[in-house]
Amino acid sequence: MAPKRKNGVAALQAAALSDIPSEEVPPPRRVRRKLAECRYVALDTETTGFSAEKGASPVNYPTQFAAVAYDPADGSIVTLMSVVVSGAKSFDEWATQNSRVTLEETHVGRPIADVLQEFRLHLREEDVIVMHNKEYDWDKVLSKHAPESITAFTGHKLCCTQQGDLAKQLFRAPGRRTFKWPKLEELCKALDVTYDSASAHGAEYDATVLAQSVKAALDRNMKI
Repeated sequence: MAPKRKNGVAALQAAALSDIPSEEVPPPRRVRRKLAECRYVALDTETTGFSAEKGASPVNYPTQFAAVAYDPADGSIVTLMSVVVSGAKSFDEWATQNSRVTLEETHVGRPIADVLQEFRLHLREEDVIVMHNKEYDWDKVLSKHAPESITAFTGHKLCCTQQGDLAKQLFRAPGRRTFKWPKLEELCKALDVTYDSASAHGAEYDATVLAQSVKAALDRNMKI
């Protein structure tokens, strides 16, 4: 029996592929996993505050950086990084009273560019980066003070638990478009996550309770 002839489209496709060396044939597209199956990396920064006095640190200069991962695959919550950042010259009044590190400790910390370079090495391709206040941590702190380093993370989804989907589900009243953005303490309370005010405002602690909040939300089938 004579072989069946390919239809016109199939024949053209076969001819086009035959002209490409085997090693250059494009690989099949990678299918992205569902967000509920990805690892969530909670990120937090602490800073010098808002002081703009002459000789002071730049506004919102980072003093601490922490990243804590929650992996739905095994339920684990693991600290990836907890680092004191160098470069601060002064703290404003609020940071002086609430910071978990001293100005002297920042003098022997690590440059923020080096910190972000290490953070990149800890990440998996499909990791979702979660911040309670993305507008602050990502846009006003990291993007401002390490703009070249931050471009390495453009492939990762960024989530904000203060203004994004999770906050809307928990704090926006039915029929309303706006809502009061919750503090991290309020988010934890809404999700039955223990929050210790005496430990708050330390980057590792805040990132840990944020990761716990992500876990609690996903356990309730909520969007992050």
